[in-house]
Amino acid sequence: MQSYNDFEKKITRYPYIASKERSDKIVAGLKKVEVCMNKKQIMQLLGPPDYSQINYGPKGPGEKWLGSSWMYFLSKESELVNRNDPSVSVSFDTKDRAQWIAPSNVEGAYEIGTPGKECL
Repeated sequence: MQSYNDFEKKITRYPYIASKERSDKIVAGLKKVEVCMNKKQIMQLLGPPDYSQINYGPKGPGEKWLGSSWMYFLSKESELVNRNDPSVSVSFDTKDRAQWIAPSNVEGAYEIGTPGKECL
């Protein structure tokens, strides 16, 4: 998966707007995603993420790997972080199972799951 820096390098101008096909797939897929789906299942529903990152915490000595997360943008106003940009974050536990799906400013989409909760 590509990093945030890789994703940013591919954007040639702002605002970035995902293709209609990509946006439609993400929005439609959000209606079908469920907590504890694996990465392959999430990718089938939403497509490949714009970027992936490894999650650690708490910061400092003894920090522990918590899992990873994928980020999907429907649009992005600038290179700066903006919580108003329509996007979807999918957090995975250490077994690569979705534990929290958090859309932001995506009409009709709601958060499901709990951050930090492992799937059994």
